[in-house]
Amino acid sequence: MEDKDLYDEINSIKKIMERSTKFISLSGLSGILAGIYALAGAGMAYMLLNESELPADIELIFFAIAVVVLILSISTGIWLTMRNAARKGQTVWNQSSRALLKNGLLPLLTGGAFILVLFAHGYYHIIAPSCLIFYGLALTAASQYTYGDV
Repeated sequence: MEDKDLYDEINSIKKIMERSTKFISLSGLSGILAGIYALAGAGMAYMLLNESELPADIELIFFAIAVVVLILSISTGIWLTMRNAARKGQTVWNQSSRALLKNGLLPLLTGGAFILVLFAHGYYHIIAPSCLIFYGLALTAASQYTYGDV
């Protein structure tokens, strides 16, 4: 019986340590919804490109679609993560979430600045791959503060 108690104690310590070092309130649904928003934005852009006459300010329309998708994705992610944390009785803003943001924001902000420069110079064909590259870098940088599934 003592071995079982020892095993339970070790598991309890392990769970406490994981909670203090890993951000566990991320909502999986927020990633799915962000993908749906992105597909909807890509569909709108595709429909615009297939019109017989392109609007004169097509670049501005594409930029607006991208900003709307970004705002919807971020706000949905924050809302669902806060809801998930409240359901688990956890706080969203703790040491591990600060570390996750600190490490993930640097590649995202750098990528955002780079993409704005590409947009300003008319290099539209490499904006989408650049988004994916910097998003992957941000996930890799922040992944040490989440579980392996992320």
